[in-house]
Amino acid sequence: MKKNLIAIALATGAALASAPASAVVVAGIDFGTLGASNTHIETMTLAQQFINPATTAPGTGSGMGYGYITTINGNSNYCTAGGGCGLFYTVNFTGGTFTSATDIQFTGTDVNLYYLNGPLLNLLTQNSNANLATIMGGTLYASLTGHGNLGGATPANVVSQASGNLSGATLNFFGNGLLDVDTAAGNAAFAAFLDGNGVPDAAGGTADLAYTESANNFVLNPLDVSGGLANGCSTGTAATGAWCLAGTLNTRGVAEVPEPGTLALLALGLLGGGLVRRRRA
Repeated sequence: MKKNLIAIALATGAALASAPASAVVVAGIDFGTLGASNTHIETMTLAQQFINPATTAPGTGSGMGYGYITTINGNSNYCTAGGGCGLFYTVNFTGGTFTSATDIQFTGTDVNLYYLNGPLLNLLTQNSNANLATIMGGTLYASLTGHGNLGGATPANVVSQASGNLSGATLNFFGNGLLDVDTAAGNAAFAAFLDGNGVPDAAGGTADLAYTESANNFVLNPLDVSGGLANGCSTGTAATGAWCLAGTLNTRGVAEVPEPGTLALLALGLLGGGLVRRRRA
């Protein structure tokens, strides 16, 4: 135990000494330079299921999505372990009610971030069902849930909404929502970092993350198309659950960054405590 404490202290001190002053690295993820506002911005790919408005009763709409975090603060090489590691996510939308033929509001959103290490997963080399299984087999890094009070005429209990337009068989949609981090799940340091409470809602409260998304049915996973998982997507006749939508999702938040002085004191404290115990022994 004594050796472990000294090793932790030395490792922490070495990391503080070697890391660039502007770099913020949390649980192996490099957030780069955050600046005075501590804002972080992520861009992600998005694959999402279609929800058919003709067969969806109010309050019952649900669908899944997934993707890969391509950049963090503009950096695509954000994973410090190298070797193809990266962050992926899954999302579940629930409680959906259509307010028009192409507009929907959800009262539930659950997002899980997963860390995968190894050859970087190419999401177009297997179908969406296989992608979900692979992603969820990774290490859970953070869990997030929807946050209401989006503003405007949107009901307070709505945590995510999407507006679409249909032109022939072409569907485009744009969505947005707010998210809170569950600090009891995933990697403790990573979850605490995201738990910044820096995004205002419309009721005077704060969320941890805000996101926007855009997708269409132009270019889908070819293995979903050939495997029958995207039937009807190109003709507007798809059933709920078909993988009809692909695009991008962007998030932003304000990080909860520990003061460098606090980390330095922790390292010194651990080192000092280890030396005292060693001397007494």
